[in-house]
Amino acid sequence: MSYRKVKRSDLVEGNKEELKKYECPKCEHILTDAVQISCGHWLCHDCAEGIFQKMEGTPYCPRTECGEGLTFEEFFPDRFVRKEINRFIVACINCKFGCGWEGMMGELGNHLGNCEHNKTECKHCNQAFSPLE
Repeated sequence: MSYRKVKRSDLVEGNKEELKKYECPKCEHILTDAVQISCGHWLCHDCAEGIFQKMEGTPYCPRTECGEGLTFEEFFPDRFVRKEINRFIVACINCKFGCGWEGMMGELGNHLGNCEHNKTECKHCNQAFSPLE
């Protein structure tokens, strides 16, 4: 699944608390391509890979209350959690710029690829603005 990382604060009001358990403890965004690690917690796939690539000694779970040592062999995709997250209804992260789209989290990436409210950076002044501005 390829979608932009989304913070819980970007979501439709009704889903914010429900999705709290799906926040990655490393990047603090909603899990992207969720994986389960050996202690049973979830991380974004990229965050988990980053932990294992550093390999400065034993990698540990980034959840403060856990801190358990991790093994690469026990790091696997959690397809159930991925499907569950993808079914949540979210608003476009550009809603503050006027986009009214709401849909399933799993469709957000496709929408963002075509959203007319996406901000672009001016190559002259480096300011970000919507093409509609």
